[in-house]
Amino acid sequence: MNQLPKASLPDTWEWNNIYGKDFTTMVRNQHIPNYCGSCWAFCATSALSDRIKIRRGAKWPDVNISPQVLLSCDTTLGDLGCAGGDMINAFQWIHENNITDESCSSYQALGWTNGLGCDAEAKCKNCQPSGKCWAQTGAHIYGVESYGRVEGEEAMMNEIYQRGPITCGVAVT
Repeated sequence: MNQLPKASLPDTWEWNNIYGKDFTTMVRNQHIPNYCGSCWAFCATSALSDRIKIRRGAKWPDVNISPQVLLSCDTTLGDLGCAGGDMINAFQWIHENNITDESCSSYQALGWTNGLGCDAEAKCKNCQPSGKCWAQTGAHIYGVESYGRVEGEEAMMNEIYQRGPITCGVAVT
C-alpha cells in the first residue's frame, strides 16, 4: 500500500457513511449472555467482517466472523478466551487456521478456559429440532492473507482510509 501524505488524507473517514452507504457490520455486546472478557476477539472479528463488507461493496448479506471460534480455539500464548487476549494473536490464528462466521458458530460468551473447548462443533455446528446437533461440514471459511501492527497517526489514517477499520488496544487500570 502506498502511503499518502497526511495532507492528502481526509480529516475524517467513517466507513459507516460513505456517500450514504454503510460498509460496517453489526454492533455487538460481548457481555451477553454473561460477562466475558472477549473484546480482543470481538475487535479482530469485527474489523475483519467490516473489511469483507468493504471488499464486497456492501452487498447483502453481511458476513459476521465468529468471535466464538477464537474464544474456543485460539490457545496462542496470551489468548485466554473470556479472560482476555490479543488482536494480533487472533489475526495470526485466523491466518494459520481460517475461521467460520456466526451462521454456524454463534456467540456463547464462553471460551477454552471456562468450559467451551475447540472441536469441529465449536467451529461450525447445526442442530435438528429434536436437539440433536452435529459438526457442519462444507461451511464458508474465511482467512487473513496478511496482518501486522500499524503504528503512528499517519500510518493508521492511511490504513483506515485505504483498507478499512483497524483494531486498537488501550491499556487501562
